[in-house]
Amino acid sequence: MEKATTLLAFCVKAVVLLVILFGVDRLVGITFVSMKEVALARNPYHEWMKTAYILDKCDAECLVIGSSKAERSYVTDILQDSLLMSVYDGGQGGCFFLFQNCVVNMLLDRGKPKQIIWDVQPECLPESSTMQEYQNVRYLSPYYDSASWVRAFVDSEDSRAAVKMQCQMFRYNTKLVQYVMPILGGGKKTKGGYSPLPTCGYKYPVLKDGAATAETLMGGLDEYKLNVYEKTLSRCKENDVDITIFISPSYSIKGRAYKEAVVQLAEVANRYGYELMDFSSDERFMCDSTLFKDASHLNDRGARMYTSIVAEALKNKK
Repeated sequence: MEKATTLLAFCVKAVVLLVILFGVDRLVGITFVSMKEVALARNPYHEWMKTAYILDKCDAECLVIGSSKAERSYVTDILQDSLLMSVYDGGQGGCFFLFQNCVVNMLLDRGKPKQIIWDVQPECLPESSTMQEYQNVRYLSPYYDSASWVRAFVDSEDSRAAVKMQCQMFRYNTKLVQYVMPILGGGKKTKGGYSPLPTCGYKYPVLKDGAATAETLMGGLDEYKLNVYEKTLSRCKENDVDITIFISPSYSIKGRAYKEAVVQLAEVANRYGYELMDFSSDERFMCDSTLFKDASHLNDRGARMYTSIVAEALKNKK
């Protein structure tokens, strides 16, 4: 009898503890949502609020989507003056193809921008690509319940994500400093999302030989990524959204796998009446290393030159 009583007391305590933990976990989630809203209200252009701003608040008519290459390559002032519409550069450092695909689809769900400039990196497409996507989960985890695109992406990167994401503390475990700093006014703000790199004070890059690396790649292109890319462009077409695919300059010799990815991306875009504009090896940039901060990123001078070319190309397209 005494053992039964002890066991019952233990079970009751365990249940109470679980209820408390569950309540604390839900409270943490509510607190972080509130912190995000305050941060967006006080400091919407903070560099650490970029994803939240694009997905929750931005109402620009033209949005630039991509990784740090987009963030460093598209000068919003130049685009705005040329296109005569509001522009926001939503490029996010370290966030590659699947992250970008989620963002484009969430934008279509939210408000259908007039124009999307999607800066893609063909090196993300080969099956053996070293540009891993898993680190991008931290930017999108708060939207796991509200966006099927995010849920599909996160689940594809972690087989146990469906269980882990039920815990709010896990979902927001990287967000404390990210939300607190904008609230307190610390950190860096961006002008229209564009984040320039310095034009001098460093050694300009040497031409990188991507062709030699490409020969070691095994297998073809990632069919899953190609499929989601096609579905996204199909949704853009259905929603009458003008999307143009760009490949910004990089100071490197392009290999076989890279070129194959460009061809596939262009074929899919053309299938839906969209255009891919490939400036990755544009001679105007390949002949001048002083336009680059490193092999992958334009500096501010290079970005201004490139953005002017992009703006002119978009105007001519119309």
